[in-house]
Amino acid sequence: MTGRVHHTVMVLAIVLVVLVAVNATLYTVREGQVAVVTRFGRVIRGGVNPGLHRKIPFADSVHVFDGRLQTLPLTGEALLTQGKRRVKVDAYVKWQIADARQYLAAVGGDRRVATERLREIAAGALRNAFGSETLQTAVADADHQIVKAVDSEVRGYGMRVVDVRLTRVGLSAGMVNALDKNMEGVQIARAEKITAQGMEAAETIRAQADRKRAAILADAYVKAEKIRGAADAKATTLYAAAYGRHPHFFLFYRSLRAYEKDFANSHTVLVLGPDSDLLRYLPIAGR
Repeated sequence: MTGRVHHTVMVLAIVLVVLVAVNATLYTVREGQVAVVTRFGRVIRGGVNPGLHRKIPFADSVHVFDGRLQTLPLTGEALLTQGKRRVKVDAYVKWQIADARQYLAAVGGDRRVATERLREIAAGALRNAFGSETLQTAVADADHQIVKAVDSEVRGYGMRVVDVRLTRVGLSAGMVNALDKNMEGVQIARAEKITAQGMEAAETIRAQADRKRAAILADAYVKAEKIRGAADAKATTLYAAAYGRHPHFFLFYRSLRAYEKDFANSHTVLVLGPDSDLLRYLPIAGR
């Protein structure tokens, strides 16, 4: 019985030793992680891909870091603008490890040390951006300027900055009113400029339309006069021909046209003698 227990203990011990040896020989890098392998303190592998890898037990050390995009908040940064106005700014920085080997050498792979360095650099970039520009320009251009400034400095720590965003700029009531008035003035000036340009364009279009209308009317008048002249000439020719062939009928037709014109208005009163040519073709009692 004692021999069997002893045998079981030996088997368990051997299995444990094998598991420890295997665990000491293999290591895993998960998705989203970056790893650096050192041998007796000297880097032998950097940028290890995710997966299962081997190492030399007791000689190699594996340093695994979070390689995903991370966010560092910056809250209540007191800044002084170019006009000596004090503002409080809230922002955040999006960053990640760019070079795991350099990251290990610069900050020892300590995330707390890395974020503290990043916080100092980002705060300094904010101070420079707001201190060298007016408040309006700093707010409008800060994100782009700060990303470039901060990213260039943290590269030495094996990190890279993807984005820097302002989330709040705290101003005093007087500064808010001054900013609002300035923006209102800019918008009013822009609106007046657009209105003036629109009125100028409208006047130009209206003048062109008037000139075109006048040209069309003049052309139509000339054509109408030509047509009227031709019609009058033809009518005169016809009248002359008709008079030459049938003078009595022509006189009768002309009298009818005169009656039509003179008696068109029912209130017209004509005082004529009995021998008037106008009454030649009208039957009058006693005549």
